[in-house]
This record gives sequence, structure tokens and C-alpha cells, in this order.
Amino acid sequence: MDSAAVENTSVLNKMFESIFSNDAYILFFAMLTFALIVIVIVFARQVDNQINKHRSETNKRFAKHLSEWLSVFYNLFVTMITIFPLLGMFGTVGALIGINLAENHAGFQENFFGALTSTAWGIVFAIIFKLLNAIIEHYVLSIIDAAEAIIEAEKQREAEKKEQKYET
Repeated sequence: MDSAAVENTSVLNKMFESIFSNDAYILFFAMLTFALIVIVIVFARQVDNQINKHRSETNKRFAKHLSEWLSVFYNLFVTMITIFPLLGMFGTVGALIGINLAENHAGFQENFFGALTSTAWGIVFAIIFKLLNAIIEHYVLSIIDAAEAIIEAEKQREAEKKEQKYET
């Protein structure tokens, strides 16, 4: 193995060590964001099932709250994606504040590397979740739109029924 390959392996090892120590808060938010995407997919499937039931039978019990919760969790997921670079910068600032310029070269280098790893992890997780969002976005938004259309149609039917009652 040449020295560049050994150095790259060393950098990757240090980055993975940092995600479990200095940058654990980024890992926590990544796990939280992953949980949010799972929740979004579960709610999307439930809303999709309710939409299909509504289309196949005249069912007034369409689960309006499911589509609202789907929308809430999806918005949280999208918001979390934008937070990752900020978390990376937060870790960078925290590590740079901790640098003692009077310290020896090794201590300075370690703190500076810690600053860079938090930025790197913030960017890595933002990219990963942005790609996952690109995969599910159309599916989720189409389900939300279909659910809102059905809810609006139900409201119009109810309003028409009320008008008919007043006319008779």
C-alpha cells in the first residue's frame, strides 16, 4: 500500500471515530431523520390505502388526520435535511473555539481535524437524506394532493347536502 492510501484510510478511520465521539450529535440527528423518513413512508402507505378504499366504496370515514400527519412528518423530514450542514458548522465552530493556539502542534492538529469532521459529517448526511428525499418526494406529495382532493370533495358534498336540507 502506498502512503496516500494509508493516509486516506487513516482519515476515514478518524472520521468514523469522530462520529461516535465529538460528532455524536450529528449521528443522533441522522438517526432521528432516518426515523422520520420511515414514519413518512408508513403514513404515506396508510393514506394511500385510505385513498384506494375511498375510491372503491363511498366511505365518509376517510382518514383526514392521516394525511395531515403525513404532511407534518414529511415537512419535519425536509427541514431536518437542511439542518445537517448547520449542525456541521456548529461542530466546526465549537472545535475551533476549543483550539488553544499556544498548544503544541499535535493538539492544534487534532482540534482542527475535529472541526473538519463535523463539517464533513453534516454535508455527508445532508447529501444522503437529500437523495432519499428525491426518491420519495413525488410519491409522498402525490398522496398528499390526492388526499386533499378527496377531503375537499367530501366537504363540497357535505355543503351540498346542507343546502338541500335548507331548501326542503
